[in-house]
Amino acid sequence: MSALLSPLLSALGPERAHRLTATFGGWLREHPAGLRLLRAVCARHDPRLVFEAMGLRFPSPVGVSAGSDRNGLLAPCFEAFGAGFVEVGTVTPRPCGVNSLPR
Repeated sequence: MSALLSPLLSALGPERAHRLTATFGGWLREHPAGLRLLRAVCARHDPRLVFEAMGLRFPSPVGVSAGSDRNGLLAPCFEAFGAGFVEVGTVTPRPCGVNSLPR
């Protein structure tokens, strides 16, 4: 799956790829059957990749970095894609602006 999606998303450029991914993730959140299907196809965790750090057990060393999902809405989608962990960021008292283009 990744071999197919990665070149496609790279060809779109970072901004368009991020918007497309966020839109697809939003659709998946609204359609649990789609999320289950994605999990069945993509999230095949290899037991050899399981590791522990700071007393926590992770299914994979591959994760999603902070800033990819500022509001934490797509975390279930990243897990369904096979991420071992997701960093959703921090809590702020006021909304933060985005960095100007190009990033």
